Amino acid sequence: MIYVGPTAEDAAERVRAAIGSRGDGVFTVSQLEHGVVCRYLGPRVSEGKALFVRAWDALRTSCQGKAANAPRIWAT
Repeated sequence: MIYVGPTAEDAAERVRAAIGSRGDGVFTVSQLEHGVVCRYLGPRVSEGKALFVRAWDALRTSCQGKAANAPRIWAT
């Protein structure tokens, strides 16, 4: 997942705190000058999606100050 836009200085740390150490896969976060990149490598798509949703929630709340309502496309 790539997030581009206004970022808090500690955006990557906030994502890591929101994710914790869950699941069997590997989830990494890198902060760039104007964005954040999240990666998942693991055995279950559902686990990866859940982690990306948590990351998106943390980024949307901390960087944009908006509630993280899931886009409708994610329900398909």
